[in-house]
Amino acid sequence: MQNKKIFYINLIYYICLLSVALIFVLGYFDIIDNSYLSTFLIQGVVMLAMPIILYSLFVTKNVKQTFNHFGFKKISFTVLLCSIGLGFVLFFINNYVADIFYTILAIFGYDNSVNVALSVNTNIGIEFLLTAIVPGICEEVLHRGMFMRGSSKQGYTRYGLLFSSILFGLMHLNIQQFFYAMILGALMGVVVIVADSIYPAMIIHFMNNALSIYFSYGLDYGWPFTELKATIESAIFSTNLILCIAIISGLIFLLLILYKMLVRAIARDKHKKMALKLAKDLKMDDMSYIEMQAKLDEIGTVLEKTSPQNVLSIKNTAKPLKFVDKIFLYSSIVLGALITICSFIWGIL
Repeated sequence: MQNKKIFYINLIYYICLLSVALIFVLGYFDIIDNSYLSTFLIQGVVMLAMPIILYSLFVTKNVKQTFNHFGFKKISFTVLLCSIGLGFVLFFINNYVADIFYTILAIFGYDNSVNVALSVNTNIGIEFLLTAIVPGICEEVLHRGMFMRGSSKQGYTRYGLLFSSILFGLMHLNIQQFFYAMILGALMGVVVIVADSIYPAMIIHFMNNALSIYFSYGLDYGWPFTELKATIESAIFSTNLILCIAIISGLIFLLLILYKMLVRAIARDKHKKMALKLAKDLKMDDMSYIEMQAKLDEIGTVLEKTSPQNVLSIKNTAKPLKFVDKIFLYSSIVLGALITICSFIWGIL
């Protein structure tokens, strides 16, 4: 076994995925009612409590260190605003991508009405809580926290980013959500790596789900901009392919601008933090010239690493993993893929 901790990370994820699948099956057969209980079990127990407890037991041996590994690190107000903006733009991009994928699936006779996840029929306030706030926290803890950042802490950053995105798509357990969830997961993963914090991903995830709820209820309640959005989407997907491409391209361009702003804001924060720390720790009065030069070289190296050009570092630094290290990763992918394929078959029958 090359890396025992990676083995445990993959095992923990497999246990969580298996648990979610079991709860879905129990819900399908009405053994567990599709209500608060199922939401609490999936989100609160499986995606929040289990990763924290099991990771603390098998990987860090320390709950405080687990939270550090998962990326619970504060962010600046500028990063907060950029994350909100990214969440807003990504919602619309995701919305259009989902519509495009559903259109493709519909060609094969797929009907998404038969693949409805466990949900809670309740008032709007509770819906925001259970569909936007809770998943924004719990699902990110499992995917961007435990799996992606946990893998990165072991020297497998690319590995964590790639497979956390795939698994995030598969965890939704239906073919339609897989595509856009995987894309969204990859984008949020990159942001977490850049920010060195899980909070931006939680904000983006929350924004995506919250806006979905807002526009779902908006037409019935006459909320601002909901009718305009529905009119534009109807025109895009029914009459004008060029307009559709133009709007999506514009959104992607805006996304890139916001992402660049986010990277620069994070780099500036890191640069300032490291500069202040070095200035505080700097004690050069009693040093020789050679010692001073070595210290200055160290400062230059540290500050260079936090420059906007180098703040994004997505690479593996550890040795390649062996098959046994990834056996539960492959098991998770196979299980998730089988359920996702079954959801497609179920949708065309």
